[in-house]
Amino acid sequence: MRYERFRALATCAIVLGVYSLCFAQAPAPTKGKIKEVRFSSFPPTEPDGSVKFDLEIEGENLPPTTSGVTVLFDYKDPAHSITCMPATCEPSAASEGKEIVLKGTAKAETEVTRIRIVQNGETKADTAKDFTLTIKANPAKSEVKQFVIKLEHEKNKQFPNLHTVVLTRESGEGGFADNPHWMTVDLMPSGASDINIVQASREQLDVHFIAAADYEPTSAVVTVYNGSDLDKRVVDAIAKKTPPDPNKPKVTGTETVFINRSHGVGRIRILGEGFGDYDPPPYQVDDYLWNCLEEFHIRATDPKKAAALEFDDIRERIRACADTLNGVVDPDVAKKLQEYEQGQRSCEEKCKSDGCQDECPDCKTCRRELDELAEKERNQLQATKSTLAKFVTLPGRNAPKIWETWAAKVRDTVTVSVNSRNPDIRVEKVDILDVNDKMIDVYFEFTRYRGYAWPFRLADGTVVIKKKIPKTIQTVKNDKLTGAVTGPNEKIYSVPYEMGPKRNPDLRYRYIVLDKKSANTLLGRGIAENFYVVQVSVVNEGKKKVAIPLSAIQAEVEWARGEQKTTYGEDEETVTKMASYMVGPPTESPMPLAAVSAYFGAYQKVKGLRAYLFNGLDAATIALTALVPFVGPSVKDAGLFFAGGFVPGVHRALGDLSSQQLQNLTSLSWQNSETVPADGGSTEKLVYIQKYEQFLGPDVKIEDTVYETR
Repeated sequence: MRYERFRALATCAIVLGVYSLCFAQAPAPTKGKIKEVRFSSFPPTEPDGSVKFDLEIEGENLPPTTSGVTVLFDYKDPAHSITCMPATCEPSAASEGKEIVLKGTAKAETEVTRIRIVQNGETKADTAKDFTLTIKANPAKSEVKQFVIKLEHEKNKQFPNLHTVVLTRESGEGGFADNPHWMTVDLMPSGASDINIVQASREQLDVHFIAAADYEPTSAVVTVYNGSDLDKRVVDAIAKKTPPDPNKPKVTGTETVFINRSHGVGRIRILGEGFGDYDPPPYQVDDYLWNCLEEFHIRATDPKKAAALEFDDIRERIRACADTLNGVVDPDVAKKLQEYEQGQRSCEEKCKSDGCQDECPDCKTCRRELDELAEKERNQLQATKSTLAKFVTLPGRNAPKIWETWAAKVRDTVTVSVNSRNPDIRVEKVDILDVNDKMIDVYFEFTRYRGYAWPFRLADGTVVIKKKIPKTIQTVKNDKLTGAVTGPNEKIYSVPYEMGPKRNPDLRYRYIVLDKKSANTLLGRGIAENFYVVQVSVVNEGKKKVAIPLSAIQAEVEWARGEQKTTYGEDEETVTKMASYMVGPPTESPMPLAAVSAYFGAYQKVKGLRAYLFNGLDAATIALTALVPFVGPSVKDAGLFFAGGFVPGVHRALGDLSSQQLQNLTSLSWQNSETVPADGGSTEKLVYIQKYEQFLGPDVKIEDTVYETR
């Protein structure tokens, strides 16, 4: 029985195996790829000016035999073509799908732009986009040799006008002369004088010259002679600097679209040329940025409704993102949104049916449950806000996301970095929104904390681009002709760019913010209440003294952001007022000394408590003097005692530092410009940053916030 059962199972397995072999769908054939084309033979030229050559085509998934195979050529000029043997350009040999050999004849000026391998009318493989195969006549040999040099420029730190250039031979025919008197050197641009070859060899020259301190040579030409006699010498070789790479991208400038420091997001455009050709993004860039990438904004002003309104905002943003990308909302997310809407409607109907206001117990319970649901869903969606696009899919099961496909292609070719001037503020994310040959549109996110706007400023960055450029793969020559094969070659370019003013590498600085009590004692209450007093210390490690104007100093400011609520009264007289924080610029300029002195003088003469006291005492003395004719001489004696004894006594008891504080203000403050000596010289001065009231809205007292918080 067991044997019969085993035989039945074996028979079924064999039948199923045969069925699957017979009816299984064959895998789709893989298209071949031509990897390399080269001349395997390039014999001497025939009497008619042609050359008979052998061409090897190497690749993958090529036809394994020559049966039904034809090689077709596309020409730049059909008048100059390849004659094959046989005439149909059939290959003479094939090797295991990896190589095909072809025999052909061609004359000068033949240029092939594409090679296709066709079998039975179907294209099996073809060459890459930048492929060329050329056959040209050999150029007439010049008696003057030419070679390429590399230029390295150095400056003398002790003598800025003395420059040094090191020229090194890189490639070409010939070289420098061992005798410096057999050579002349020309530098570009003009401006160099007294050019002297200090040391010479066949591979390198050491050249000294005099020029302006900021002179930068860009290229050089070295002429090599066969002797030093001016009447008899002839040119033996010419050396030139390597020409600039025409395929290298260039960054010509940057444009800041926006920087939202309170939300930690920004957008810039990098302008230039040579970035490459790319497909346009499959979405409206501004809509995609707002609906799918940027931080969600809390628009609610009432804390009781903040969670619900923020969730509503997220819901609308998800739908808007779907519309922007021509997609649909994911079913799971749509279900959660629908549940929330139903709960919101049922809660409103319950409150209306009970005929009570928001303060009723049932309404409170219902709205609390609704807020908890909204908070839960909001946190779940907020946790995935950076990948909001995954909530949106194209119609159809497992359909590809068109925007992710486009972004993946761009990331394979272009990457952009963005750096902050302040190293404590880190750029956390960079996305490319759009790119073409002359512009890169970049969105980025940086460090932020809720309730604050950090002083983020752009410093610099780097654009890294992969480009496929033509490269000569093979060059062969005979007595009269030259054959060359050119193909695509991937090269990576790294292009740095800067934004804003450059920093002086020789200057080092430190700062201390004086507390209010210290500023009050040193400079007076009028300065302490209206300014932040900052002591700035600058050290110059360079070889030249540096003049630093006051306008060049900038203080980074961290602003508070949000809203504060204050409640006045009790019971039915309760009044609630809201005040918002005003977010200002990332940096503030110090006030000039003349304006600061005006604040000091105004406080000492009018605003301060001492000014009120002694101005009042002076007014009383004048009033007593005016009453003498009406009251009698006794008042005069009282006035003399008051003015000559009481007022000076009060003045002596209180003390007066105003003269010393004015002297400190004049001697310790940063003037319009300060000069820092060279070789480690330093200066320490005070600068003054004006305090601002940072609140908008009604004149309310902010709870838990002292007056000095600005």
